[in-house]
Amino acid sequence: MHFIAAAVRSRPRFWRRLVIWVVILMALGQWGLFTMPDTGVMADTKINRTGTVTVNTANIRSVPDTSLGAETVIDTIYRGQPVLVLSSVQGQLVPGYGDVWYLIRYTNASGTQIEGYTVAGFIALDPLPEPEPEPDPAFEAYLDEQGFPESYRNNLRRLHAKFPEWRFVAADTRLDFAEAVEIMHTPGYTLISNTVNDAWKSLDPEAYNWYTNTWKAYDGSTWIMCSRDLIAYYMDPRNMLSEINIFQFETLNYQPEVHHQAGVEVILRNSFMSNTGFTYLDPETGAEATMSYGDAFIAAATFSNVSPYHLAARSLVEVGSSGSASVTGLFSEALAAAKLPVTTEYDGYYNFYNIGASASTELLGNIRNGLEYAKLGGDRNEEVTEADIARLIPWNDRRRAIAGGSVVIGSGYINASVGTDYADQNTLYFQKFNVAYAPVARYWHLYMGAILAPVVEGAKLYKAYSEMGDLQKPITFLIPVFRNMPDANPKPPETGNPNNWLQTLSLDGFSLTPSFDPAKTNTYSLIVDYDISSVQLSAVPVSGRSQVSGTGARQLAVGDNVLDVVVTAENGDKRTYAVNVVRQEDPNAPTPTATPTITPGATGTPTPTPSASPSPTPTPTPSPTVTPTPTPTPTPTPTPSPSPSPSPTPTVTPSPTATPTPTPTVTPTVTPTLAPAELSSSVLKIKGNQISGLDPQNGANTAKNIREKLTVPTGFSVQIQRADGTPLGDEELVGTGYKIQVHNGETLVRTFTVILYGDASGDGRINSYDLSVIFEHVLRRQSLVESPLQAANIDRNDRVNSYDLNLVFRHVLRQQTIDQQ
Repeated sequence: MHFIAAAVRSRPRFWRRLVIWVVILMALGQWGLFTMPDTGVMADTKINRTGTVTVNTANIRSVPDTSLGAETVIDTIYRGQPVLVLSSVQGQLVPGYGDVWYLIRYTNASGTQIEGYTVAGFIALDPLPEPEPEPDPAFEAYLDEQGFPESYRNNLRRLHAKFPEWRFVAADTRLDFAEAVEIMHTPGYTLISNTVNDAWKSLDPEAYNWYTNTWKAYDGSTWIMCSRDLIAYYMDPRNMLSEINIFQFETLNYQPEVHHQAGVEVILRNSFMSNTGFTYLDPETGAEATMSYGDAFIAAATFSNVSPYHLAARSLVEVGSSGSASVTGLFSEALAAAKLPVTTEYDGYYNFYNIGASASTELLGNIRNGLEYAKLGGDRNEEVTEADIARLIPWNDRRRAIAGGSVVIGSGYINASVGTDYADQNTLYFQKFNVAYAPVARYWHLYMGAILAPVVEGAKLYKAYSEMGDLQKPITFLIPVFRNMPDANPKPPETGNPNNWLQTLSLDGFSLTPSFDPAKTNTYSLIVDYDISSVQLSAVPVSGRSQVSGTGARQLAVGDNVLDVVVTAENGDKRTYAVNVVRQEDPNAPTPTATPTITPGATGTPTPTPSASPSPTPTPTPSPTVTPTPTPTPTPTPTPSPSPSPSPTPTVTPSPTATPTPTPTVTPTVTPTLAPAELSSSVLKIKGNQISGLDPQNGANTAKNIREKLTVPTGFSVQIQRADGTPLGDEELVGTGYKIQVHNGETLVRTFTVILYGDASGDGRINSYDLSVIFEHVLRRQSLVESPLQAANIDRNDRVNSYDLNLVFRHVLRQQTIDQQ
């Protein structure tokens, strides 16, 4: 110490330098340059922005570190899951992603709020919201006049501030949103490629086979039904009110002042039609002529009054940027390439919009159908009709096909109401989702099945306007408005495959009872001898992406052994199969000796019984005695035991107070038993404390009608109340959750709960509001419980799913009546 002190005193600058270096090293350590991976988490940086998961799966951990293993994993989320990013921290280095982690918060599918850490590279932060535009009273008055709901207006205000010449027109569909989604979930209406994440695919019985984990193709071999929540996302106009996506709502009539040949070329760029042309025979001169594709679409717009931008974009979506067999004029070559029987019947015909190319599961079947239309017209008949002439049938050259097809699009969709058969479908949105109001022929008249088509084509329209510098010109957007819209319809996360079924379940060397059925999870049974102390349980899942636990060697105790096999789907859903193995007793074990059971004697005061004796002993002086009532007994009178004769009792003058008073026999008060408070009915179904079987047709489920259908025991009365306990008038409807109370005078003796299947809202009616309520439950946005949950389980299979939703939908449309029995 003395040496060091002396050295320091002799070198005054040494001390100052040492202090400076210590401070620098401490600062570098704080910044993390010298921090080891396990030294902890740096102070976080606040973010508070929304984001979206961009990887297939992301584990959420209690700490920003993977080295501690699975015990730190608190949840798993999937691509597309929206989250709130609270802050960023420095955690463990993850190769390829760095050492920055996010602390996030989100609500999972079961409604639980989760907070934890995940790698920052797994999350894309959403763009910062644009500043609120300045108040514009005139625009607000216009929105009021149009009838736009408040939930539409923030995005419309921003668009108006940026593009003041744009005009937004509300189209009242007169539909509840849930009803509209259910319509578009009709099999074959709304399709998506089978290559997308399985979470976006329909699980309806018509669409999906749980036994094989396969989806039914409705067009070609790859186009399958979408899930309801994906349809809800793309159908919700509020999700599409961005600068680009709003173009799916653009009205599609030809406007020469904003539609130019150069704009068409922008749309056709990088395709087989870009800045190129074709030859055709001039109809007036019969000579061969040349025309560019850009000019052909402008000419077609003039001919049909349909936007050339729409026609060019539609053609590209239908035939692809390289051109399908619909537009080569050589369909026979496509057949040969596919090794199909070759015919030249459709060579020399063209269909640039795939009109009439109805869905087919046969290879090239849809293209064949479209070329048949190009050759013969909509009636598929060789006789030339007026409609064929108006549509330039046959489409035996490219010019006729482009112009003639535009007439079909214009007369059948863009200006459909001219013929009064349909509503106008003069936006991309309405051509896909035909929900514009019309008295007849609504919904089914769809141009395309692909759910992404309006977004994809709309982006092409935006690109053309943008590159032509025409975004500031007057453009009209026709935006649908629905009733009873939920607060939001977010894009469903890509959670993966839902299949949690087993393909096989077996015990090696044994047979289960009943035979295994993947759809049934209830207990399977097996009885084995005592000498079987373990069994080998085997299970194979239907989906290769699911995980199975509970298999392998399982030890058996004597008696019942319930062996659970749990299948966890890729999306986290679990399904448990149970096998009950009964191991018999050891046949060689000694039989246990029964231990006699001693019945304790009565502890109450015994009834006096006269003692039996050979001869009565007279009492010299009689005294008053109480003669006890003998207790009857089925046994013979016991033989008296010999005993010395008793000595005579001295004479005692009785005192009145000493006279024993006989104990009176207490007679219990008998309470009259009422008839049980049981209701009966030949119409209604009464089971336990529930009453169902109501007839909701034409308002027949009134309180008065329900009382008339009940048989009430004598001495009882019935009262009907709402679920909240308020009384119900005779002509008011009885619905799910209502109470039927049985009274004896003023005393309530029993309460029954009403179940009206389909009436999940509990108002006594089955309508589109119930459709909305069950829709929210199926999508896990709200949870039904107790009687509303039971009323929503229309097929009585212990779970509420899309099949129940479809039954309500069919009931609302009067296509089918819900069975109340």
